[in-house]
Amino acid sequence: MTRHFQYRDSQLFDYKLGSLDDLPGVDLRGPVPDIAHPYFVCVGGTQVFGRFCNQPFPELLSEALELPVLNLGLSGHGPQAFLEDRLLSLINRAQFAVVQLASGRIGSNSEFRNSQSGRGEGERLRDGKLMSFEDFLAEELSTTSHEHVRRLVEETRDSWVGHYRDLLTAITTPTVVHWFSTVTPYRRDDYSDIWRLLGRFPQLVDGKMLSAIRPFCNAYVETVCRQGLPQPLWAAGCAIGGTELRNGRLFNTYYPSPEMHVAAARDLRAICKVIIDKQKAAASERERTVVIAQTKLDTQVVSLICQGDVECLTYSQILSDRGLLPMLAVRKPRFLHVRRRNREGFLSQQQGVDGSPVKADAVAAEFTANVQSVIDAEEHVATSCRGCEPLEVFLEDLVAKPESIAASIADFTQRPVASDASIQQALSFIPQSTAQDNLDLLRPVFMRISQQFMGNHQ
Repeated sequence: MTRHFQYRDSQLFDYKLGSLDDLPGVDLRGPVPDIAHPYFVCVGGTQVFGRFCNQPFPELLSEALELPVLNLGLSGHGPQAFLEDRLLSLINRAQFAVVQLASGRIGSNSEFRNSQSGRGEGERLRDGKLMSFEDFLAEELSTTSHEHVRRLVEETRDSWVGHYRDLLTAITTPTVVHWFSTVTPYRRDDYSDIWRLLGRFPQLVDGKMLSAIRPFCNAYVETVCRQGLPQPLWAAGCAIGGTELRNGRLFNTYYPSPEMHVAAARDLRAICKVIIDKQKAAASERERTVVIAQTKLDTQVVSLICQGDVECLTYSQILSDRGLLPMLAVRKPRFLHVRRRNREGFLSQQQGVDGSPVKADAVAAEFTANVQSVIDAEEHVATSCRGCEPLEVFLEDLVAKPESIAASIADFTQRPVASDASIQQALSFIPQSTAQDNLDLLRPVFMRISQQFMGNHQ
């Protein structure tokens, strides 16, 4: 149908038809985006496609949001058609979806079974006759009671609601439901003739139906506008679908005018921007990496491996402000907990403030206090980060198998793997003694403590 539109309307309109490998044989309104990169999608029928308009609202919205759009405006397609796997996959891969509401004629009832695509054409069940929904309902209106027709209309509306519930439930990306019409959804049924009963697009849909599907979407936007209608087209000898012939000239009286598309893009922009901003904020929180380590030097080592901006916290910082880590954990960042298997050995190397060896009794006291503070800090990290599943990195492992640990860090933080140069630079910050045996490192401390003990008991 879209190729037919392009052929028929080419005097004034270029629909920039394109295609996707994911949808072979389907002509799409262009420009068609590269779906390997972020995009949003607009789902619906000819109103989304934008017949008689060179820049439909999806394209205008795309420009305003600076985000490519996939226009899935497929003529005659109701919501049930978009449950097809290949279409649903494209919708769910998008940043968000704008779902335009189709006519109520896409529904079925106990006496009429609509087509699977929801084209408003189907089968009358009592005799198997293929016909349009309008013809079916018009015949029922002229041959049966209004009460009977009212029951069929309600069944059809229930069917429409069911189709949209199914689609909106199947869509996993944020969804904006869009009412795009020349009239509001608040209507009163008129059974005096078929066209009064159907009403203007989207035919038969009312506020009660909208209330039934709104819990299944993230947002709802109404565009009610008739500016630009009737829209003058070209000179012709007979009318075509959606037009009237007036004094030898076609006028669009059914599809949204270019001015209406401008209004729709304007109405949708604000809520779509909110969705994008929320996604960016959530992504920022997800990508945030917090490195926790015993010393500033240890955080530097892992920061180099991460190759990006990270937030660094030392044990002394988190112990002096015990509310800091729980507050960060609420936002679910990626926690990298840098530890030392050789904790006591590392602490035994520490010197006095002036760089000289400290007295034996001072060494013993400071050593014991430092070991306890590290244990306290590690327990606080474990408690505060519960549920965030932090990655524990031991510096000894980093020294022993740097490429493997760097790859684990890259996978956890979703960053590029550190280059060999970055890894070597990081390793240069680690004292060689980190990988040595604990007893070798502890021996000087034990010697000083024993000497002090012996001196006190002579």
